[in-house]
Amino acid sequence: MSPCLPSSQISEKMASLFMNLKYFLHLKIYRILALEIYSKI
Repeated sequence: MSPCLPSSQISEKMASLFMNLKYFLHLKIYRILALEIYSKI
């Protein structure tokens, strides 16, 4: 970790990364669910 970056900035970046990961995971789950629903119709 570089000393020029404050810990609050680092935690903010980590939080935004985590939110992006959750968002992409939700998109994948919804896509899989939609495919299963469409295949059952």
